Amino acid sequence: RVIEYWVSPEWREHRHELSAAVHAVESRFDHPVARALKNFLEPETGMVSMPVSGLRMVPGKGVEAKTGCGDLSIGAAALCPGVSLETYSAVLPEREGKRIFVFIDGNLSAILILSENMRPGLKQLFSDLALLGVDCCVLTGDPEPQVALPEGLPMQCGCSAAEKKSIVRIAAEKGALPAS
Repeated sequence: RVIEYWVSPEWREHRHELSAAVHAVESRFDHPVARALKNFLEPETGMVSMPVSGLRMVPGKGVEAKTGCGDLSIGAAALCPGVSLETYSAVLPEREGKRIFVFIDGNLSAILILSENMRPGLKQLFSDLALLGVDCCVLTGDPEPQVALPEGLPMQCGCSAAEKKSIVRIAAEKGALPAS
């Protein structure tokens, strides 16, 4: 869930349009981050409709598209490596959470901060699996997840969907998965 939404001074007067652009792009994806942004921004759009074209995923970084606001990039700071973010991080009172950066035409336009929580019961599930001798590993596309895992549970970050599939396939070939 979004716990903070900062909009740059240049976009404050056009907050509804900015929100509508991000909402329009993220509405096209079924990803936990996309859902969180879409749900949070829905009331922020001011019922503004925003055209979207040229939509593309940037693995491990975010998404890019052309919108009525300009060329939009949403995700990791690495989407616009030339932008200095230290100044902006200082103005955000929230220190915890995953930062989602919004760039329009290469300029930082907004930052959304997400609170990442494990699903209820997941820690107990991992504990139960460990007691049964089942080795587990968390595979995530997020290059810098901000979630606390149970002690000793390994995590591989920045995995593409293809890499996750390959890791599971290799584990199955080694007999790491029960036969179905």
